[in-house]
Amino acid sequence: MKFLYALLCLATVSVHAKVTHTELAESKAKGLRLLSLESGADPIWKTEDERNELLRSDVEFVDPDPSHQAEINALIPKISISNLKQTVYSLSDFHDRSINTQGGSDAADWILNSVQEIIAKYPGSGATVKPFPHSWPQHSTIARIPGTTDGPLTIVSSHVDTINLDYDRFYDEAPGADDDASGCAELLETFRVLVESGFKPTTPIEFQWYVIVSYLDHVRDRTLIIHFVRVSGEEVGSLGSQEIAVSYKKAGVEVKGMMNIVLAG
Repeated sequence: MKFLYALLCLATVSVHAKVTHTELAESKAKGLRLLSLESGADPIWKTEDERNELLRSDVEFVDPDPSHQAEINALIPKISISNLKQTVYSLSDFHDRSINTQGGSDAADWILNSVQEIIAKYPGSGATVKPFPHSWPQHSTIARIPGTTDGPLTIVSSHVDTINLDYDRFYDEAPGADDDASGCAELLETFRVLVESGFKPTTPIEFQWYVIVSYLDHVRDRTLIIHFVRVSGEEVGSLGSQEIAVSYKKAGVEVKGMMNIVLAG
């Protein structure tokens, strides 16, 4: 899976090239970026122009921050492939995960309950979770790992909803194993690993699962957000994530950055 591959590449950086904070600062001051071009090979410093040329040539690479390698190395062995598979199986077992169907509501509840179970096992983590209600039956789920400061949020997201694009079968089966049960699984497993490990970020982290399908007359929608946010309604126009974004803006919530994981399988 893409996200786990990125973690493994980050670990490779620490094994093959011990980059000191001094070297990192000096190289960044020169406009250089440390890139890992393949697993098992030493990462190399590249200029911004060289990095852009790699992008134009469709060369895959990981652009990590090696200053956190010790923390990453400690977390990688805790990732459970079995857990990832089971989450994909469980979400794909629902007939569909639309925002307007029983399957969509049940899938949202399944994710919320799964996060609650993780938090209950590690009450000292300070992690929280709550549903984010919408005007449609399916809710979003917001789980949050507090930071040591009240700085801006970092959000990681995927969407829980699915849709059958056959015009005669809008409400037929739509298991969505890859799109996007795989992304939801990676978020849930990452949340579990961080909470289990007692991870304390400097600023709060939210994971979001949201809904994203395009507007069609009969389309159903789903999204779940988790502070580790899971958003409802992505498959029908990013409705769930839009409502959450609007509510954050009204509340003056500052967001540092966001990463969305789709088709991770």
